[in-house]
Amino acid sequence: MDLVNWSTGCSWAPFSTDGNPSEIEFPCLKKLYIANSVPVLPELIMCTSLTYLVVRAPTSLDTMLGLIHRLPRLTSLGLWKLTLDEIQADISVPAPGEGCVVEPLDTQLKVVSINVNQDQPSWEMVVPVTKYLLLRIPTLARLNADHAPEKPIMDFVQQYSEWYPHLTHINFSLNDSDDPFKNRGSGTVAGPWRGPTH
Repeated sequence: MDLVNWSTGCSWAPFSTDGNPSEIEFPCLKKLYIANSVPVLPELIMCTSLTYLVVRAPTSLDTMLGLIHRLPRLTSLGLWKLTLDEIQADISVPAPGEGCVVEPLDTQLKVVSINVNQDQPSWEMVVPVTKYLLLRIPTLARLNADHAPEKPIMDFVQQYSEWYPHLTHINFSLNDSDDPFKNRGSGTVAGPWRGPTH
């Protein structure tokens, strides 16, 4: 296994040269960067103290949920290539009103940064997936979602904040364009109650 930048407590995740992921087992590791294009398998990550994870490899929503479940101490998660096709999880969001309860994920996540994988576009799923994650992560303080259009997300926050008050405390970096996929990178910080962006 080849690890770099070990002295800072950060690691580029080791993978075997045959293209198959290797087990990553460092119980005291706090930060992990997975830089390879090898598919990420949550069951191979044995870093029980991990608080910061960045994955540059394509990652499905189901794998993202598996990582959150497997790494309960995670406070910051960055996914550079989130794929939104062939989603197995039930990402339905209940209508607002009495009983519109979604079970929260058991997590300490404060910051989530996601970019949609442009190689496998499923643009119509960006808004429902973003809404689903907002409801299920009550600890969230900041969402960076470059491909999520600002207006439908902020409308959703205002509509659901009565039943999910944590939504009012989230700072957002979203895309203010009518077509976020043409103008990638033109994100703005938005929120019903604007706060610091750092």
